[in-house]
Amino acid sequence: EQVESNEEQIFKIKKEYENVVPVDDLVKFFLTEKINNFYTQKLVTLSEEAYLSGDKNAKIFVMSFLKNFVLIENAYMNIGEDENENMQILHQAGSKLLKNITGKYASERRMILDTLADFFTSLLETYKFISPEQTLQIDTQIHNADGSGGNTIRYGLSFAVVRRETGKTVLFADVITQ
Repeated sequence: EQVESNEEQIFKIKKEYENVVPVDDLVKFFLTEKINNFYTQKLVTLSEEAYLSGDKNAKIFVMSFLKNFVLIENAYMNIGEDENENMQILHQAGSKLLKNITGKYASERRMILDTLADFFTSLLETYKFISPEQTLQIDTQIHNADGSGGNTIRYGLSFAVVRRETGKTVLFADVITQ
């Protein structure tokens, strides 16, 4: 048996991976194809950091988040003149995304969800979105808790929405506790 030279090994590896899309290109494509602004750029950075951390669970989280980001794009494309309707559209899309990533974790998860809440808020004048996982503890002013009766938030299932002027909760964030 003949031993391959380093050049032959390098050539084989390059050939094997020449059709693989780099993760940064993949993340940028999914997150900025239809919406390209400060918030989606921040989501790109956070998602890349999570994916490149080397943690298998983080990779699963990122891939699931990217796969479900189309829900946010569709909501964004359906924004109209009615502020209340826009808030409902964004809330529904955010809730679907959160339910689809339940059980998936990356250390950047909270920052990603905070950025998504900030993005939704930037599209509205009257309402402010709050990530359900912004804090680790239940806040009865904004959370509906479901779980073992614990006070620690495990996963968020929907975003909280408050009025900007009064801080009054319009929609509570549903969360699973532990």
